[in-house]
Amino acid sequence: MILFRVGKLIDGTGAAPLEGAALLVEGDRIKAVGRLADIGVPDGAEVIDAPDATLIPGLIDVHVHLSYSGVPSLRQFRAELVDMNYALISLRAAHYAKETLLSGFTAVRDMHAPGGTIIDLRDAVRAGYVTGPRIMACGMGLTVTGGHMDQGGFADHVNFRDFTFPCDGPDEFRKGVRSQMRRGADFIKVNPCVGSRKDPDSKPYRFEMTPAEMRAACDEAHEMGFHVGAHTSGGSPLRAAVEAGCDTIEHGHWIDDKTLELMAKKGTYLVP
Repeated sequence: MILFRVGKLIDGTGAAPLEGAALLVEGDRIKAVGRLADIGVPDGAEVIDAPDATLIPGLIDVHVHLSYSGVPSLRQFRAELVDMNYALISLRAAHYAKETLLSGFTAVRDMHAPGGTIIDLRDAVRAGYVTGPRIMACGMGLTVTGGHMDQGGFADHVNFRDFTFPCDGPDEFRKGVRSQMRRGADFIKVNPCVGSRKDPDSKPYRFEMTPAEMRAACDEAHEMGFHVGAHTSGGSPLRAAVEAGCDTIEHGHWIDDKTLELMAKKGTYLVP
């Protein structure tokens, strides 16, 4: 058992911070939480004193990409991919995962990574090989050929294997779902539309997947007991993703009230 004795404790219920608090952990379970005077020091407990600290519940980030560095330049991003094998990407992601945990996030939801790198990292964390938060991983995101995450612009001789999972047509999206499930994904990500910045000279969003492709992916995933997250921007493609059965709407930059009302009715979650 481990007893944490802290200056303040926030329990996440909305109650006021508890002064002079203690939290008792046994294995992977919280045994007791409350005022130090009420809990005392159980026999055999390891005591960690942090009188100037505030103890809070673990945070959860439901949209991360542990396999990427976040460099702002597209050319830098592409150069990284040319220089790094997937094994090295996984090792760097393990470093990011540990930093994430040390920042207070005890669980994350990874929304696409090449080559199953984060699925393997998830398993390594569970096995205790590396230190990190609990990870839910979708594997590779499903996209149409040339769509979001399957961007062109590379030279003809350049080819990335297993970087994304392009699909075209409902049957291919069903196969894409099955392929990611076989690889060990926890859920499915699809990319119904593109558009991440509002350009006054063009449409800020447009269809990539068709409604039939969205329905096929959702039907297949739901039949297997998995949920579907959808990278979206706004307009009719976003609404079509909700109507097709996507369980979460990611981003939704230009979501409208009518679509929000539909999401509330269907129980669809928004990850802004």
